[in-house]
Amino acid sequence: MLRKGQAAMEFLMTYGWAILVVLIAIGALAYFGVFNLPGLLPKKCLAPAGFSCGSDYKFTATSPGTVTLEITNNQGSSITMSALYIDINNDGTWTAAPDCDNTDVQLTPGILTDGQTYSAVFDTCPNWVAGQKIRGSIRASYTIGSGPSHTFTGSISGQAEA
Repeated sequence: MLRKGQAAMEFLMTYGWAILVVLIAIGALAYFGVFNLPGLLPKKCLAPAGFSCGSDYKFTATSPGTVTLEITNNQGSSITMSALYIDINNDGTWTAAPDCDNTDVQLTPGILTDGQTYSAVFDTCPNWVAGQKIRGSIRASYTIGSGPSHTFTGSISGQAEA
């Protein structure tokens, strides 16, 4: 007959080795990139209510990188957009100052009627390689009629294309 202590030790040793083998296998799979699937970062662009950024946007892997983006006014009335920025940081953290901006994105004459879409190309982004995962935020300033200035923020994510 086994003592209680010996039985417990044999139980822990047997199952401990099995758990260790499973952890090593998972570590090896992660090391070789099995869990790093390109589809884990979906292509999406989110804007607050009253605006949409549609599905027609693109991160281009060039030197420097570019972002093509469309913003649609769904406010129900005309707005005057004064600035449009996109903040991109390759590690997914946002910086206070935009590092991927186009300060000359101005609408002519700056008015978007309800349902109108504005296309912007941001061409001072970091150098990206095709397939690189990118996350960022969108920021715009606008006024409705002669009212006060408003700011909205949204998010954008996807992969750089060649």
